[in-house]
Order: sequence, then structure tokens, then C-alpha cells
Amino acid sequence: MLASFTLGQYLLLIEHTGRLVRNKKASISAELADIMQRLGTTAATWESRIRRLCGGRLLGRFIGGNRDRLRSVAEQLGVSRVANLKASGNSA
Repeated sequence: MLASFTLGQYLLLIEHTGRLVRNKKASISAELADIMQRLGTTAATWESRIRRLCGGRLLGRFIGGNRDRLRSVAEQLGVSRVANLKASGNSA
């Protein structure tokens, strides 16, 4: 999934996510719509996940996917306990 990202797109996502964390009032730019689509999420959902994750302790390695995607990745990796399900929001 992430292999289709250019370095510039990845850095743009990181920059905007950092602004969300730092400013608490920033919003995800419309120019990230293509990236959000590839992640299988929306800007509003991404922003909500990041804000929830900033409110608590981060666990695991994956936060961007929906619950079903996190479970699928966990199964592929042979992991039985999936962290961050609350932060991942609803399925799909």
C-alpha cells in the first residue's frame, strides 16, 4: 500500500499531521485527498485518529487503517493482540 507513495507525498502527510499535533487547530489540507484515498481513509477520519492518539499512550506500529485492516495486518504478521483499535475508529 505505501509503496505507491512518493517521498514528497509522505513528507506532506507527515508535515500536516505534525501541524495537527502542534497547533491543535490545524486541519488536513485538500491536497492530501489522494493520499487519504490510498490509505483508505478520509481527512476527517485521519484527523480524528491523530487527535485521539495524541490524548494517550501510543501502542504498536500501525494506526492509519480501519479496524478490519488492522486485524488483517495483525493476522498476516502472526500477531494475536491488536493495539490501537479504539484509535482506529470504525470499520471501513
